[in-house]
Amino acid sequence: SLIGSDHILPTYLSRQARLVPLLRSFVAGNGIPHQPDAGDALTCHGYVENAFAAFDATQEQDWTRCEAAARSALEAYPHGEAANLLLGRALLQQDRVEDALMRLAVCSASQPDDIEAKTLLALALRRVDAHAQARRLHDQILRQKPDAHRSWYALCILALQTGDLQEAMRTVRKAVKFAPKKKAYKYRLENIIARIDAQKK
Repeated sequence: SLIGSDHILPTYLSRQARLVPLLRSFVAGNGIPHQPDAGDALTCHGYVENAFAAFDATQEQDWTRCEAAARSALEAYPHGEAANLLLGRALLQQDRVEDALMRLAVCSASQPDDIEAKTLLALALRRVDAHAQARRLHDQILRQKPDAHRSWYALCILALQTGDLQEAMRTVRKAVKFAPKKKAYKYRLENIIARIDAQKK
């Protein structure tokens, strides 16, 4: 349990040059060295079980069950970042956007490298018409992860909302490049090209 980490711990530790020393210590039989950002999630009874149940519910897209399990996890450990993110996602999926915004803003602030937290927060911001803030978050995500196809697609949608078909085409092409199997992206690209062609006639 590490405070402020994203969900892929090896990558998080590697970026900070902590993974190899940790593994060497463990393999040598010296255990895992003390981590300065260690959290209490694993020692709070009921947190892990309920957080996992919330995650499991997302796989079935059962958002009411996800919300209930995430809230139970947070009763055990109120500052659990994973459960907070799952709760924010469940609220967003149930169209309770204002409630989701508060949860997701906390997640994004406490986990600045977590792309999922930023992506969900940007989606919530777009749904309350905070387009400039959403665009800024997607730009941050793409600086961090240039192949983040969901952000490229979100920028396409934002461009369409302002009527900028050329920018929409540029960004959706990026989305298609990085996620070529996504049918929605290809359909959107074809639709935009058709609209641009119609304007030329």
